[in-house]
Amino acid sequence: MRDLAPAYKGYRIYPRGFLGASLGEQIAPSERPAAIQLRTHTFHPDWFKQTQEPKEVNRNIEGMWRHMNETFGAFDNFEFREKVLCIALTAFGTSNFADWLKVQQDGPSTGDMHMEFLRDTFGFIMTGKRKMNLHNWTLLLSMTEITHNVTKDDGSFDAFFRSSDKRLQNTKLIDVIQRWCSQPSGFADLAQTLHVLFGEL
Repeated sequence: MRDLAPAYKGYRIYPRGFLGASLGEQIAPSERPAAIQLRTHTFHPDWFKQTQEPKEVNRNIEGMWRHMNETFGAFDNFEFREKVLCIALTAFGTSNFADWLKVQQDGPSTGDMHMEFLRDTFGFIMTGKRKMNLHNWTLLLSMTEITHNVTKDDGSFDAFFRSSDKRLQNTKLIDVIQRWCSQPSGFADLAQTLHVLFGEL
């Protein structure tokens, strides 16, 4: 079965509009006998519902998210930290972090609110501080319209990718994740951010 989730330039469009790795084929749930006939019957309540595009999420991230919320001190466990790192390295869909940002800016489903979230996230990676906590971002991004957005590159990300002496930095995903996790509570912030970017609403 093909991947039914919407895509852009080989990246999957996730529920909040961010683009990430396409995880390939998903197993479709099997239909009960006569379910299609029942749904299309004139008196069935679903007959009046508008069809919606399927929204796939990164199941690895959702599993990690559930474990994190259900397990006290999850980040004290070395195996769990390793799992978070492995998931993060595959979730973005590229090893070049600058390319990933460019796709977000060009994508049809990201707008100004998405760019503000990324600016805040990049700020945390560099300084260990956010302007707004991730719970508030989750609520704001859930309410954002994610179709037909136009995002202009205003140069606000240049400082993240160029050092004070104009050398390139933070272009490799592995370097960004290493810097991210070196901040106080960096592992927790990385895991929560992955959920915002590629998880369920």
